[in-house]
Amino acid sequence: MRIFSWPRRLGLHALSLVSPPACPVCQKPLPRQGLSILCARCRPSLAPRSLCLRCGRELPKLAGLANHQALSCRFCRPLHPKFQGIISLAPYQGTWREAVLTFKSQPQSDLTWQLAHKIRRMVERYFSWKTIHAIVPVPARQNRETHPAYRLALNLSSISRRPCLPVLAFTKKVLPQRGLTRGERLRNMRRTLISRQPLHGQTVLVVDDVMTTGATVQECARALKNAGAQAVFAALLAQGTLE
Repeated sequence: MRIFSWPRRLGLHALSLVSPPACPVCQKPLPRQGLSILCARCRPSLAPRSLCLRCGRELPKLAGLANHQALSCRFCRPLHPKFQGIISLAPYQGTWREAVLTFKSQPQSDLTWQLAHKIRRMVERYFSWKTIHAIVPVPARQNRETHPAYRLALNLSSISRRPCLPVLAFTKKVLPQRGLTRGERLRNMRRTLISRQPLHGQTVLVVDDVMTTGATVQECARALKNAGAQAVFAALLAQGTLE
């Protein structure tokens, strides 16, 4: 699979000669070749984890089992989620939190391409690109063009050769999720989205930056399935927790 188009590869090479890539957390120079996102000191935040493949949450470590997976966990079993699976690159904490914040403040930077490549490999590892027909970004409440999830979905679409379909739209105003309890977040997002086009029989991948309670992804999955989607998976940069 082609990683970059030739014009973009040449452009990135020329840019790296003038301004070498740097770690978004500590600004330490990165190798000019490769797709390293973080430097060696900050990279442990991306170490493999034990995951629930249904809700994406990190599982407790089990004796004798390293980086194990489960099809569901005690958190998501009672919730009857609309989505089939969620994966995230790392917990939203420490050095990885700083990297995600850098991306959110500069969603049109080359860091977005690096993150998209990381997600592409993660999806291939835990799910399969063969089953995914389209990529759907979480909808923006204001300017879509600068929304982090939309920019990430565009880049992921380019390297995975799957169409980016920004089909989700809000049907009413919602409160900012920040500061709300888990129950309030679920109620705030309930029945707030629609798909503007049918997706009969398609398996789609929802893309977002950070998930905390899963309320937004749950509502995305509901709206997409109402539009005919057969299955909904989600890929995230980070998995957060309520403070």
